[in-house]
Amino acid sequence: MEVCCEPYPKQTQWLWRAICFMCTSRLEWKGSTKIAVEVEKLLCNTRLCNYIKRQSPGHQTSMVEGFHSLVNHFTPKMFAFSYSGMMCRTILAALHFNENSQRAQQATRAGNQMYSLHYPKYKQGGHIVRKVLDNATFGK
Repeated sequence: MEVCCEPYPKQTQWLWRAICFMCTSRLEWKGSTKIAVEVEKLLCNTRLCNYIKRQSPGHQTSMVEGFHSLVNHFTPKMFAFSYSGMMCRTILAALHFNENSQRAQQATRAGNQMYSLHYPKYKQGGHIVRKVLDNATFGK
């Protein structure tokens, strides 16, 4: 959904309004209740809708892709797991991701931040600079 709406901010705003409508028209909330009116007022606020229209969702998927990669690491698709096994592995992946997603950047003893050079194939001999992060914790 994000990719198809990236160059079309009006469609993104329209999708947001559709989501707001679905949230406020649930069976538990009758359309005229005070809660439904307040939620609709908050979600369909003009400033919020304009802010959402200016969002660039294509550049905000890095963490989602990182989490998906970690889930694939914990639950590889080439093996079959029972429902409880898959659920446990997914929960374990979520716990690991939450613990290690905001790791700090490593620093030298002098206090300078550390970086490393990488040479990916798509750069064809060029390099990129990456931050060196603290080691991941594994339940220590």
